[in-house]
Amino acid sequence: MTHMTITGNLASDPVLQHNAEGQPWAGLTVLWSEREKNNATGQWQDTPVIAVKVSCFGTLAANVAHSLKKGTRVTVTGKVRPTAWQSPNGEQLQIKMIADSVAPDLRWAVADVQKATTNQQGNQQQNNQAGFGQQQADPFADQPANQQQGDDGNPPF
Repeated sequence: MTHMTITGNLASDPVLQHNAEGQPWAGLTVLWSEREKNNATGQWQDTPVIAVKVSCFGTLAANVAHSLKKGTRVTVTGKVRPTAWQSPNGEQLQIKMIADSVAPDLRWAVADVQKATTNQQGNQQQNNQAGFGQQQADPFADQPANQQQGDDGNPPF
């Protein structure tokens, strides 16, 4: 199978599901299109939208469902399998991907990365803190204003 990296926007919120054996999985659709200049008219135009169906399994599925929302720009790396079929409109092609990793595109968002923990049974537990896309607590909120910056006026990091 071919490996590929894609970047696009999530078409909907990821939904965590479980198979018959109780293993977590999540399905995503990542959309993207390009803008290109039409040399004949000098106008910019959008190319057709490309949709890639992405499957995530195990802890990756749980983390994706907990962290990402519709419209989030993501970068996905994984194995690609194109599927072709005949329709009344001619041959159709769908690109399916099994994700090795999924990440928010930090050019367009800010993420608060938190290490996931596992319990004694080996199941992943999410920290009870806000995830990506949710309001984050201000770690400096309880400090007096004069302690938020170093003596030289620069932040303490």
